[in-house]
Amino acid sequence: MRSVCIYDGIIKECIHLFKYRAKLTLAKPLAKLMVDFARNFLNMKEIDIIVPVPLHKAKQRQRQFNQAHLLAKSLSRAFTKKLGNKQLAKIKFGPAQVNLSKAERRRNVKGAFKVKDAASLRNKNVLLVDDVLTTQATANECSKMLLQAGANRVEVFTLARSA
Repeated sequence: MRSVCIYDGIIKECIHLFKYRAKLTLAKPLAKLMVDFARNFLNMKEIDIIVPVPLHKAKQRQRQFNQAHLLAKSLSRAFTKKLGNKQLAKIKFGPAQVNLSKAERRRNVKGAFKVKDAASLRNKNVLLVDDVLTTQATANECSKMLLQAGANRVEVFTLARSA
């Protein structure tokens, strides 16, 4: 699990504006931070497919965008890697993780994700992308599903992580 920075200060403010206030103009500079970090610290040659953490359909309709998808799309373009935005789906609607304890977060995401296209993941090295990593509950559950579907390896990459 790799993250560009700590979820604090100006980056926290920017992520909040991007994610909760739909300031989509922040997508490009935030994605650039991830691309630059990946160029310097990740072995992108070993990655076959980039998969964003999905939102539930209801949340996607409400927000009208998936911040993880926008970040993953920029990484996909920068490194000419397949964007797997249809491989993983969030099938269980639950409360936002942000207000839950660590134990509640684990329970909230248990069984929340489903692989929709296992064949496209078989023997592939996956880069799972999200905006923020806090307790690792979402990343762990998504990784588990991708590995069960036949992925060779799952690397988790986020813009920020809690300290």
